[in-house]
Amino acid sequence: RELELIQAVRTAYETHGDGDSSLPHSTFLRFPDQPRDRIIALPAYLGGACRIAGVKWGSSFPENLQLGIDRASAVVILNSTQTGQPEAVLEGSVISAKRTAASAALAAQCLFEGTKVSRVGLIGCGLINFEIARFLRAVFPEAQTYVLFDEDEARAQQFQKRIQKLSDEVEVEIAKDVESVLRRASLISIATTALKPHIGGLRECPEGAAILHISLRDLSPD
Repeated sequence: RELELIQAVRTAYETHGDGDSSLPHSTFLRFPDQPRDRIIALPAYLGGACRIAGVKWGSSFPENLQLGIDRASAVVILNSTQTGQPEAVLEGSVISAKRTAASAALAAQCLFEGTKVSRVGLIGCGLINFEIARFLRAVFPEAQTYVLFDEDEARAQQFQKRIQKLSDEVEVEIAKDVESVLRRASLISIATTALKPHIGGLRECPEGAAILHISLRDLSPD
């Protein structure tokens, strides 16, 4: 139901664009001796046909992967806009991953405006980029080649097998570095857990390329 979810995200963006929303700043809870870890509170109200308020309390602990458990976890609480009382408590990590992927695919759809995409680059081989690959496939079914890079080569190889299960027609290449991905794809998604910028230039990108910068700290300011 990827296309249906993309439409739901489009409706949310359009409602926000109409000014019928409230989106306070996110609150980041950090830990002095754990610089990679964080828990974020994200409250919001969306009007239009939704008229719903709530908060997502989501954590990111990258070292969880070494323990065999998911990096991210989240809970969503939805409140009545009439009484303020909580009406639902939901597991939020799946919702968040699908929302992130749908928003990325929607952005790509708008940026390319009907232009065909043949090759997709993915920097970071985690859950988020896998979902993005799934949603981009729904928007750009003609994209038959995916170029991957992850600092952990074993992770990239595992990711390669997962993407190939999406379709027998998909070809997956593992790149040796970030520059190779930038050079070989016109649509690139970056979703990593990097603590500091590791991409210092975009001159390798072909003309007209689009970058979906999903994670926080990959691109250097310049």
